[in-house]
Amino acid sequence: MSLLRVDGLSLRIGCVPILDSVSLALPKGEIYGLAGESGSGKSMTALCLMGLLPPQAQRTGSIRLADQVLSDKNDTQMCAVRGRDIGMVFQEPMSALNPLQPIGRQVAETVRIHTKASMAMAMDMAVAALERVGLPPSEISPSRLPNDLSGGQRQRVAIAMATVLRPKLIIADEPTTALDVTAQARILALLKSMVEAGDMSLLLITHDLAVMAQMADHLAIMKDGKIVETGPTLSLLRGLSHPYAKSLLENAVPRAKAALKPTPSGERKPVLEARGVSRDYPLKRHHFWQKPGSFRAVNAVDLKINQGESVGLVGESGCGKSTLLRTLLALNAPQGGAVLLRGEAFSSVPNKMVKAQRRHIQMVFQDPYGSFNPRHKIERLIAEPFHLEDVKRTADWRRTKVEEVLKQVGLKAADADKYPHQFSGGQRQRIAIARALITNPSIIALDEAVSALDVTVRTQILELLANLLAKLDLSLLFVSHDLSVVRAICDRVYVMQNGKIVEHGNTEDVFLRPAHVYTKALVAATPNLEAALAARENQAV
Repeated sequence: MSLLRVDGLSLRIGCVPILDSVSLALPKGEIYGLAGESGSGKSMTALCLMGLLPPQAQRTGSIRLADQVLSDKNDTQMCAVRGRDIGMVFQEPMSALNPLQPIGRQVAETVRIHTKASMAMAMDMAVAALERVGLPPSEISPSRLPNDLSGGQRQRVAIAMATVLRPKLIIADEPTTALDVTAQARILALLKSMVEAGDMSLLLITHDLAVMAQMADHLAIMKDGKIVETGPTLSLLRGLSHPYAKSLLENAVPRAKAALKPTPSGERKPVLEARGVSRDYPLKRHHFWQKPGSFRAVNAVDLKINQGESVGLVGESGCGKSTLLRTLLALNAPQGGAVLLRGEAFSSVPNKMVKAQRRHIQMVFQDPYGSFNPRHKIERLIAEPFHLEDVKRTADWRRTKVEEVLKQVGLKAADADKYPHQFSGGQRQRIAIARALITNPSIIALDEAVSALDVTVRTQILELLANLLAKLDLSLLFVSHDLSVVRAICDRVYVMQNGKIVEHGNTEDVFLRPAHVYTKALVAATPNLEAALAARENQAV
């Protein structure tokens, strides 16, 4: 008998159709995967199940959870279901957690809302839930705030909140997308063990088919609000028939067009170098008379990127990647060592020389929407880096340059007159790349530039970068926690742990034959589609 049964679920918001006759059945004690591109309707399906829809939404169809008909309940009645019978784990835990409340109280709040437990009893249950997800009070105090925790630890708190009352169903919407590979592996293993140990079921939503192959018992693939293929995970992925589903599987392993990657000829000059770079952060003083301490986030790092070369920087969250990147961009001053850009010292001290140097190094962030002013048109956003030039440009010249760079990244000249909200996530990332290209830089640094994109858009962006590498003889510094993406686009890779580079070399050599134990752990934790399917086949035998 199915724990969750959805029949003919359709959704319209205003005049826009969102879901079209979605049906699924999730048995008790199993993991059901819902996969598809961004905008396919996965998250809206989850919000329908939770009853979290805007006032103008029109929902039809039936939703049953065990003996309850959820589709007949109003919002007040659903408040009694959320947290008690259905737990939800969102993609970004920091958005789901109150930054001003200790984590223990936040987990206990769910208990207090749905039971008559006293605050002391609720806190005891919260501590037990936190310990169950790997956050024992001896290591992580329940009195700590979310800001004090890593991304993986915050996601564990979110899971503790969702499971503290041991609900029948957990809905996890992209719960590991923003996490590094080792944190992702721990969170996935935790969710799987909780399903296996209890009577709960898991609806797992992700665009990562490698994760689905590893986790899900049953899989459904969505496109444009419809389920286009569904079945047991192994048989479905080994025998996909729908063209869209096949394209998802094809793009599951990140790739760039290798033929487009440049082949270095002769001696290549270094574009960006770190020579013994160290960076410290001051520690908080607990007493006025206490001597200020410091934490070394980057420790004597050597790194070199040559002209026309793509270099990856990988490691877990908190290993020092972002701090090193800020130091390389001369946003932070190093406490030791030096940064060289095109053979000259690159300093964080503002002066005319540094301003002139900045046009040669540009940046693409993880979330382009967050780095764009939503009130400005695309023309103005892309032309922003021209402030680094001393030469005054005419409006016609700037417009021509903006149109040229938009075409370079696969967009239209007319897009210059639009606003950021009029574009999809992948298109906004193309605009961010266009802004980075506008000053003809020598090197572009990309910080988790494709981690928030679905597999199809990710492939398109990687192929765009490979094209640009070949045509413009650019250099790339690709900072990412996703080893498969780095393997697809980078010639060489540096592996960082606890502020130090523990291994570096040719990308294929490092990932196929890792020498350091930390690199081996990263490679082992990376989801592998073929390996997961082979493991399932062995289990079936």
